[in-house]
Amino acid sequence: MNTIRTAAAAVLGARHARIARNGQDAVASWTAGEVELRGNGVVGATRDAAFAGVDAAFVGATRDAAFAGVDAAFVGATRDAAFAGVDAAFVGATRDAAFAGVDAAFVGATRAAALAGATRAAAFAGARHADARRDCAAVIVVCDGCSSGTSSEVGARLGASLFARAMGHRIHTGASILERDTWEAARRDVVESLADLLERMHGDRLDAIRDTFLFTIVAAAMTLDGAAVWALGDGVYSFGDATRELGPFADNEPPYLAYDLLGDAHGAHFATASTDTIIIGTDGATELTGGIERFATSRFLDHPDALRRELAVLARPHERIDWDERRIIRAPAALQDDCAIGVLRREAP
Repeated sequence: MNTIRTAAAAVLGARHARIARNGQDAVASWTAGEVELRGNGVVGATRDAAFAGVDAAFVGATRDAAFAGVDAAFVGATRDAAFAGVDAAFVGATRDAAFAGVDAAFVGATRAAALAGATRAAAFAGARHADARRDCAAVIVVCDGCSSGTSSEVGARLGASLFARAMGHRIHTGASILERDTWEAARRDVVESLADLLERMHGDRLDAIRDTFLFTIVAAAMTLDGAAVWALGDGVYSFGDATRELGPFADNEPPYLAYDLLGDAHGAHFATASTDTIIIGTDGATELTGGIERFATSRFLDHPDALRRELAVLARPHERIDWDERRIIRAPAALQDDCAIGVLRREAP
């Protein structure tokens, strides 16, 4: 079984730490199906998290809700017959509680096909889409808020989360990550969400955009079919070989997604590759020596907090005492700017 492993982290750069300002970079991810859930607190994810991206009827559902409403083929079945072969967690549940209102994925299925000898995991697997290529998929997004925005870190976090979810939805409905139109559709989804939020915010619309919603995006997705990167604004990415920098832009004014809200949409960068590794980063990652490829190792994928810890160390100035000279020698941090890094790596069984 192929797996796609993930690692992601965002840290406050030394420059902003000195002036006690919030970090403006953010990261978010989406995973589905057979993707191995690692990084960002998803290790040991529950069934609900593991099936994120499944039809809304199943998201966050309890066992009873997930099986709520089975079709008439089950009506009238005795408890013993209906639960034949299902694991012990279901034993003792009444027919009405266990089968009241199952999702349409079960409609038309016979009792023998749906439940005979099936474990709970198998029952849930049968409810999912049987498209393995769509099931093994992952999206990761990094955003960098504009330094002149008073609350741009808020927009960056919203943008990363919204874009990851929008792309995840597109993948789940069968769209290809190798097509630019898929990414542009996700872009429109996010812009619509931001526009709706703006309408609900107090104060001047232009002020809200300038203060909160100016952020860059670098996003990556991987499935069994390939890998792709989509970016609007500055940042970096690598398909596992060499780092490619996006920007800088004239007058240090990168295009922002929020310009779409003003009718001034800018073209996005888009690239695809047949690769097993993608690393993306905000523009702060360009300060790091050795390229961002160094983060696509098992060290940062095996431990859910390893990447964040490494970036935190790089953003910390170093001091040592020269006892002979009786003085403290200070070296500046390697990472002065805020930085967010995301990694996707596909592994064969």
